[in-house]
Amino acid sequence: MPQRLIQITFPVVPPDDIARMTKDIQMVNMWQDQLQPNQNILQILAPAEDCENIMDHFQQRFGNSPGFNILLMSVEAVLPRPKAEPKQEKETDVSGKKKIYK
Repeated sequence: MPQRLIQITFPVVPPDDIARMTKDIQMVNMWQDQLQPNQNILQILAPAEDCENIMDHFQQRFGNSPGFNILLMSVEAVLPRPKAEPKQEKETDVSGKKKIYK
């Protein structure tokens, strides 16, 4: 699964606001820090297909704020490696047809 790292700088907001803004976001991991007394940095590791929605979400909230910036970076590797999803098992019944279990 291709992943991207989204780095977002925006004005300082209460921690509860960040938790609220990110609660519905599909992500692998997230890191937050304060760059300056008036500026946060948030880094989100997310599946590539979810990045546009994440960026739109933050642009709607902070797009007109001074210091707002988003960087989107390709991710070549992540350690530890994500756990592999279990494969679907196939079983043949008496008639010779394969059954697929999800």
